[in-house]
Amino acid sequence: MLPRDLVRLKLSLFLTGAGTGLFLYLLPLYVRSLGGNAVAVGIVFAVQAALAGVATSLVGLIADRIGRRLVMRMAAVAALPGVALWIVAPRWEWLLPGAVLYGISVAGFPALVAYLSHADGEHVGLFGSVFAFFSLGTIASPILGGLIAAQLHSMRPVFCLSFVLLSGSAMALWKVTPQSRTPHAPGTGGPRALATNKRFVLIVSFHAALICAMSMPTSFLGPFLQDADHAGDAAVGLLGSCVSLGEFLIALSLGRLSGRLGRLGALLLLQAALIVSLAALLTIHLAGLLVGPFMLRGALNAASILLFAVVGGTLPASQRGTGFGIMESSYQVGTMVGASAGGLLYAGGSSRPFQLSLALLGVTMLLSVMMRPVIAEREAAGAA
Repeated sequence: MLPRDLVRLKLSLFLTGAGTGLFLYLLPLYVRSLGGNAVAVGIVFAVQAALAGVATSLVGLIADRIGRRLVMRMAAVAALPGVALWIVAPRWEWLLPGAVLYGISVAGFPALVAYLSHADGEHVGLFGSVFAFFSLGTIASPILGGLIAAQLHSMRPVFCLSFVLLSGSAMALWKVTPQSRTPHAPGTGGPRALATNKRFVLIVSFHAALICAMSMPTSFLGPFLQDADHAGDAAVGLLGSCVSLGEFLIALSLGRLSGRLGRLGALLLLQAALIVSLAALLTIHLAGLLVGPFMLRGALNAASILLFAVVGGTLPASQRGTGFGIMESSYQVGTMVGASAGGLLYAGGSSRPFQLSLALLGVTMLLSVMMRPVIAEREAAGAA
């Protein structure tokens, strides 16, 4: 990969992170301000995740055939009309078509991952260092989004600025150098070939379950802070920025962490960090003391990146687009189920999604230990 292309990808991810971070923690509050309840919040995020899951499952296969750059371009542009719809929405139901389009834009992620992994080698450090720029973009933007909403008494200007930043992200991708397409032997590059790979299927299934457990309370961080701790929009944005700072720092150190503890050890440590974060959130009700626990929530994305790297180090080049597409679909399935369940649970009690997530993470840690041979084989294969 050319150095200038790596710079363009990092810039695009930074602008995407900044544009997304502006509204990431305010969107649930926006749903409520437009007349929606906790169930409506869950529906909006579930619809977005569902469309993202469908799009990524299809685009992964297409990207290997029509070119990854074209897919990245199309996906980046798809987000723009979705955000525009959010700007003018008079009721929360209008957010749904925007969520559909924004969900479709996520299809660019597996194409970008496949673009990065075009050269064989250890991917944990590469993925971590590149995707850290997405998190870097989301460090200050939630604070800015919260301040804009608080000062202007409206969240619509937040989405306007997001539209500008996401447009810049699409422009940054436009001049990325196209990669040569990998020839496909008949029957080796599609989902059917991957479906016969039992270890791949196991990792994909575990990934979906892990993301469901981790992300169940994510959509309700802002509402919980307001309902339980009486926090304002600016405080929600500030703590959202702490999550992003945690994501950035953890992603940058992911390669070293994996090298020192092994992939299994790193995966267990990341889940333990989420457990500590949830326990603190449920017991501490002073926003100023939640900075550290919110930074630990950055472990969620790091755990997903780690599992992407496990898969990417073992799949042949002809299957990576498809494989990463399926992995991203499993991420979205986990998010969709988590958001839907979280909405139903939150309607019955604001702490319930957090409590169930805490319990489920204990289960996923046990499953992680049981998967030791699978992860160990991938480490050995990636080093070969």
